[in-house]
Amino acid sequence: MTLYFAAVSNSKAKDAAVRAGVRNYLLSYAGSASSWKLNEDVLFDPSCRLIVDSGAFSEWRGRQLLIRKGKDPGPPIDVEAYAQFCLLLQGKALCECSFVNLDVIPGEWQVRPTYEQREAAYKRGWENYEYLVAKGVKNVVPVFHQHEMLSELPRFCEAANYVGISPANDVSTNEKDSWLSKVMGVLGPRIWRGLRTHAFGVNTTSLLQSCPFYSADSTTWLNGAKYFTYCQLLRETPTFLQIQKPNLAEYKQYTAKDIVVFSGSLTYRYMKGCQAFLEFERFLTGLWAQRGLVWDTR
Repeated sequence: MTLYFAAVSNSKAKDAAVRAGVRNYLLSYAGSASSWKLNEDVLFDPSCRLIVDSGAFSEWRGRQLLIRKGKDPGPPIDVEAYAQFCLLLQGKALCECSFVNLDVIPGEWQVRPTYEQREAAYKRGWENYEYLVAKGVKNVVPVFHQHEMLSELPRFCEAANYVGISPANDVSTNEKDSWLSKVMGVLGPRIWRGLRTHAFGVNTTSLLQSCPFYSADSTTWLNGAKYFTYCQLLRETPTFLQIQKPNLAEYKQYTAKDIVVFSGSLTYRYMKGCQAFLEFERFLTGLWAQRGLVWDTR
């Protein structure tokens, strides 16, 4: 399984990612110009892989928040402009690139979409997918969202060999798990025959062990830096352990030098997050290999 590092957006995080040997990145079309400049080296490194996210979810969520505050959300993301951006990257990139479709998310945050909303979102999203492909964008990843009609999922698999799966972020864990079980019921045989799937917003370690995704992305590796904790992967569970600074000395595997550096170095905590995330990637790859599913990972 390939885990993509998302939100590599400042120099300390980037430095840690480079030093740790990170090769798989997710960058957003909606991201800042400085973030793209910071990660420009990824484009010209043939050993790297890049997923370009359209920013559809961030735009969908952000527009609703602005509207509720009585502010003008501005124009939505333009598919023509996104296509031109993708083609520009595609023309100069030496790394392997995949481009997430400018999908349309049905309904509003924490409001279950109606049948009409689901149908309209699916139709517009599929039109965007066909537009990008027609313009010459390669490796476009269509995204299937929770609340969309499960009967439409086979169409995604017939159109592309890399399909995004996006559970809703505003439903309970049980609802998300139940939906993913149904999705895997449809995709399972296809995955074992070579279909690749990418998990959006699936950060639960247990789900990544039970669902045979080809890849996933996450910002979990940033937690140690964001919350001033020490991020470590417990292999027995496995789960990510966020050790609070005051309790760090209780863990015998850490030296006094670790504790001193941890207390004062943001870069060190970024590095530990990178190492834990890469270790989890190796664990998942080995786990699925034992079950007979082997991917082309780096």
